[in-house]
Amino acid sequence: MMLLRSRIFTGVIIICFFYFIVSRIVPHLFFVSQQTVWTMIYSHEQQQSIKTKQKLMLMWTTFFSELPENRLHLMNECPDLKDKCVITTDRSLVDSADAVIFHFMIEDFRLSDLPKKRSPSQRYVFLTVEAPPTYKLWQRKALHAPRSFFLSIISNAITCLEEGNFFNWTMTYRHDSDVPWVYGGYWISPEINKILGIKSENLPYDEKTILENKTSAIFWLVSNCNTISKRELAVEKLGKYIMVDKYGACADNPYKRDACKRASECEKDLGVMNFFYIAIENTVCKNYVTEKYFDRYHLPSVPIVMRRKTYENIVPPQSFIPMDDFKSAQAMADYLISLMSNKTAYLEYFKWRRDGWVRAYQNIGYRFHFCKLCEALLEDRPAKIYENVEEWFHETSECEGSEFAEGWREE
Repeated sequence: MMLLRSRIFTGVIIICFFYFIVSRIVPHLFFVSQQTVWTMIYSHEQQQSIKTKQKLMLMWTTFFSELPENRLHLMNECPDLKDKCVITTDRSLVDSADAVIFHFMIEDFRLSDLPKKRSPSQRYVFLTVEAPPTYKLWQRKALHAPRSFFLSIISNAITCLEEGNFFNWTMTYRHDSDVPWVYGGYWISPEINKILGIKSENLPYDEKTILENKTSAIFWLVSNCNTISKRELAVEKLGKYIMVDKYGACADNPYKRDACKRASECEKDLGVMNFFYIAIENTVCKNYVTEKYFDRYHLPSVPIVMRRKTYENIVPPQSFIPMDDFKSAQAMADYLISLMSNKTAYLEYFKWRRDGWVRAYQNIGYRFHFCKLCEALLEDRPAKIYENVEEWFHETSECEGSEFAEGWREE
């Protein structure tokens, strides 16, 4: 056994030595970089592609269960860039692609499905819009195993590469991503917008519009009934002291499970009738503010969230009410009930509209997703090397579990 291990080790050393010598003697045959994993390495001279001034962004994988073709329209959100960058799903154009995007939250992807060759100038982009606790990284041992050598025989060349170091850029909901994919744009303060001049949505803040039809306390449209944050437990505690009207798959009333769909007229009506709505995420992580907030910020109702720190510096100040401002569920319920009977105090939660906060959605300087990727490619921003993108994503996202919900006192 020891003899066999010794022979294997000696063989690996010999092959790696051979690769080192050959790559130094014939450098034009190789592009040796930590950025290249499981890919054929080739020079620009070998590329057989049609070069244009446009930047080509290749969506290599599906996006959740939908076809990648469904994302081709996203460049329409930034008309001034539409002619400068193109999104494609045609894998035959991989040689011409300036960026190749991988969304690994799919079940049927295999190592063998990775591109077989890669240009030195290409950016490989890691895409996810989910938070780490709900994100199951595809075959993590394959892409991010401990650093070791392996053999790859491609195009009559023997190449010794290190595992990992596959991605150049990140595209996630986090604002510190190389290419942010924020859910609903960026909120701009009145001071900054005096310079930028972004058009306001003119959301109402007057007493009549906000309060005229208020009849109920809190509504909650919810489909995930067992979450990592245990928001359902926190809302259950709150519901012991103030009425929470649930709709969706988690509703107690069977009729209400299908009675009100997301972005429907019914939802708008609930916003008009209720003083507050639950906007708690299934996971509590840095910057993770999704459609649960952005789909409803325009309603004449105030969002209830779990953690203040998640929303500060992302949404307008005093436009939400966090649970962790209160020592107990009963204390929060008492505060909400007091707001319902004090119109002056309640309307303070709409003051941000009057003050002039505006939402920047793909405006110049505030791009995201493919519009931001297009900008980065046009500006030829330098590639990075993520030795372990999973480690970056999981260990720096400041995610929590169910500690708050379980520890929040009822009274």
